Amino acid sequence: MFRARAVYTVAFLALLLGLAAGYGTHSRRPSDSATPAQVSAAPVEATAPQSPAPATLKQMADQQAAPLMAKLKTDPNNPDLMLQLGAIYFVARQYQDASGWYTRAVEADPRNVASRNKLAGSLFRAGQSDAAIQQLKAALRIEPTDPDSLYNLGMIDLSGKGDVRGALSAWQSLLQTNPRLSEDRKAAVLQLITNTMNFVNDPHQLEGGRRHAKAQAE
Repeated sequence: MFRARAVYTVAFLALLLGLAAGYGTHSRRPSDSATPAQVSAAPVEATAPQSPAPATLKQMADQQAAPLMAKLKTDPNNPDLMLQLGAIYFVARQYQDASGWYTRAVEADPRNVASRNKLAGSLFRAGQSDAAIQQLKAALRIEPTDPDSLYNLGMIDLSGKGDVRGALSAWQSLLQTNPRLSEDRKAAVLQLITNTMNFVNDPHQLEGGRRHAKAQAE
């Protein structure tokens, strides 16, 4: 069900506890390949060079997006092009721009659950946790057992809202409704549940983890 993305880690629990269990969505259609990794992931490289300035990243993204925008003028309702544009701006950390393109992709294909997950990821990174959660809940109304939506909902509930109960409920539902989940993915979710329950007994550490995760996402 899930696909690992080695260059990313999962949300703040992973950052705090070293649990690198990056989950990603399988492509359900050709357009689904035009996506960054899972929503709550944050790039972490111990010896990474300094990132370019935001203005430079925006300029680079605009240049990369230009040919796709030209194609979109002749095919304005193509969700595949919109997803590709969203991915370009997401990777460049231009999350508002990414959200705009992913929103257009969702409007063009409202039942595409993978697109809603991508939109949720960019909204979360843009600091709009409530809107991200709304997209994931909409995805779950379409596919109630979708593992990616449940996984991401738990991550954003926890790191975006501090909703421990909501996170645990989403992950427990993921395990209950996906009996064919691979053993390594099942183990990763179980570890998240265990770690989260441990944090419940230390609210100060939990809040510190949330702040750290938000800082990593900026």
